[in-house]
Amino acid sequence: MARHAWYVRAAAAAWGFALAVVLGPRLQRPAAPDQIPGAMTALGLDAAGPFLQLAALILVPMACALAGALAARRLADAPAWARIACCAALAGAPLTLLYGGDLADVLLLGAVAAAAAAAGTAAAAAGKPAPDLGDQAGGRSALPVPAGETRPPRLAPAGRPSAKAALPRGLRPVFSRWDLLLIPASLVCYFAVLDLAPAGRNPVTCLLVAVILMLALRLGAGRIASLRHPGLALAPAPLAVMLQLQWLPAKAAAIAALAWIVAAPLAVAFFVRAPTAERRLRAVVALAVYPLFVLAYPVALLGIGSPLHLDFFEDGHELLPAGEMLRGRLPYADIVPTHGLISDGAIDLLVMKSGHASTGDVLAVRRVVRCLNFPAVYAVALAATGAADAGLLAALLSVTLFPGMGLRPALALFALAGAAAATRLRSPRWLAVAGAVAAVSFLASPDFAVYSGIVAAVAAVRSARRGRALAALAAGGAAAGAAILAAFATMGFAGAFLRVTFHELLPAGRAYVSGPLAGPDCLRALGTSLPSWVQPECVCALLWVLIVLATAAGLARAPFAAARGDGVWLIGLWIALAGAAYAERRHLYASIAMAAFLVGALYLLAHQRARAATVALAVALAWLANPLGHLFGLATPLRTSGGARPPAGAVEIDATPRCRGVVFDPALRAPIEAVKRFVDTQLRPGETWFDFTNHPVLYYLFARRCPMRHQEIPFVESAAAQREVITRLERDLSVRAVLIDFPDVHSAIDGVSNRVRAPLLRGYLGQRFVPAFADHGVVFWIRR
Repeated sequence: MARHAWYVRAAAAAWGFALAVVLGPRLQRPAAPDQIPGAMTALGLDAAGPFLQLAALILVPMACALAGALAARRLADAPAWARIACCAALAGAPLTLLYGGDLADVLLLGAVAAAAAAAGTAAAAAGKPAPDLGDQAGGRSALPVPAGETRPPRLAPAGRPSAKAALPRGLRPVFSRWDLLLIPASLVCYFAVLDLAPAGRNPVTCLLVAVILMLALRLGAGRIASLRHPGLALAPAPLAVMLQLQWLPAKAAAIAALAWIVAAPLAVAFFVRAPTAERRLRAVVALAVYPLFVLAYPVALLGIGSPLHLDFFEDGHELLPAGEMLRGRLPYADIVPTHGLISDGAIDLLVMKSGHASTGDVLAVRRVVRCLNFPAVYAVALAATGAADAGLLAALLSVTLFPGMGLRPALALFALAGAAAATRLRSPRWLAVAGAVAAVSFLASPDFAVYSGIVAAVAAVRSARRGRALAALAAGGAAAGAAILAAFATMGFAGAFLRVTFHELLPAGRAYVSGPLAGPDCLRALGTSLPSWVQPECVCALLWVLIVLATAAGLARAPFAAARGDGVWLIGLWIALAGAAYAERRHLYASIAMAAFLVGALYLLAHQRARAATVALAVALAWLANPLGHLFGLATPLRTSGGARPPAGAVEIDATPRCRGVVFDPALRAPIEAVKRFVDTQLRPGETWFDFTNHPVLYYLFARRCPMRHQEIPFVESAAAQREVITRLERDLSVRAVLIDFPDVHSAIDGVSNRVRAPLLRGYLGQRFVPAFADHGVVFWIRR
């Protein structure tokens, strides 16, 4: 009955989700009179509304799943028809919403489910029903065995011996999960063969050659190795990807990679003999080979030396703080790293101080660092399942389905891995690690750190040793937090860090809520439009819903007692919380952990011997991943073209030394050159401008000082913040001009102009500055 109980909990969670959807609009209130301007204020809506709706989408299904767990106990002895009717009515509630259903439809289906459950309970009470054939484990017959008799033993079907049994013992291949090393080894071998093949050679032929070569090498190494798992002989082969990062000529890299692929496994087969050495080799694969491969593989596709495109808006959030700190200004006190000190400036500053101060060098290092997301996904899946092959599959699935999204979520994912490991190993020490890493990840992204902290707290509460687990989590977080604050105090900005983070950035976030919470339009067309199923936003939204429901059902089984396999539900909870990024800015950051959840769920089903569900999920993941589409539609073109190419028409601009080494959108050439003409003719050395257009990257490109702490106007919308900026401008006479307009959409984020966002500041600028320059949409005012 355990599976039937799970079905009832999942169906109840689905009904709860539908109820939360129809009740969601009632949680959206009008904007308060003192709400700062933004997209929600322009609509007359409360900026907290989308987050309340998101909370309902998470909490209501979980509450209903708990109710479903109680109902499942009452239905334990009910006939199968009652359970089926109850689950069908509950699970059908979300489907009605796709076809215009409302609250009445959801409540009606709930009443039908309750009636079915009541009828089933009554039937069970009236008399125990005949056993259902399908209720027996493995589908075996439920017929009783007469007394004194025993079932005859099952006999193996007669027939010809298998091909494997017919082989001599020394030639029988022994395969295990470590043979998944064939996947990364075949990929690097394919790249080498592709690089050596003549131009125009069919890539499918190159792939077949690489696969046949790796299979032959695997069988040969297994023949001469004395390893218990002969597939481990291929352990060094994936590291050949380090030769294929496109820092060597293609032919030389291919020859060196093939030599390594062949020689290293044979050396392992010859020299690794002792059982202890094999155990160390397994640890090396799990802790070094796989993580290095999943980090280097996307870098090999992008190319370490391929042209770099400057995102004129997003890259400014990182380049400007680094440039200002290079001048000696303090973070938070003098310049605010919006997303976090590590992600916004610290890494770029280290590159600049190393002597590689060009913009191209900074972006090249950042490209590599952003790929840390994939080792983080690997760590999460490994921690939840204890299987290195699960981590590899999750990382590769993430590459194909959910490409990396920057450094910000990576550190928080490592904290999530610590919480999952604590649950699987029943170890409070791992919760201490999770707390410490979450504290450090706060410097990369406070929001993702909070998600991981909440998940770690849930893991501690569900631990068998709850008090010790909570103490370990608090100790780890407090120790890391204290060390960070002590370091910041030594450098002189601990107070500014606390004040800015909790009293300035947090309230200012309301200005960035882009609109009411609503799922993508493609999600509503799932029942009528097949193309909706392949749209990335729709796939992510649908998976988010399914993961929330599965997590609610999984946690409801035992809310305050965790099983070793419950790490996958912690991943699901993290994904549910990360939906806040979609509620705020329509970002799909929740998708970054979806591959780890899906692979973890696959391994959990396999462990529970749910064969049909395991096969169904494996087939669905293979279809979604589309590995051949990734290999021939993305990886091969990137490999043959020398890495990532900039957008069509991208141009180089030599307006300043810092513009070199990267390419820009062609529409930016004229505006950037116009800024250069103004700077060269109107500003003296040491003078700067005040940016009223949300383009902080211009300060960095032209090596001019930013006169305010925050990088964008939406962060200074409060009356107190506007008065602070006015005071700074009034005292700082080196601010000679104001950039009042720049020709792109970021001058009015979410369609709300800065004139509306900061009226006090705009009024002051009109009093103290006058129009002086207009060229190609670039407008500067100069001080009177």
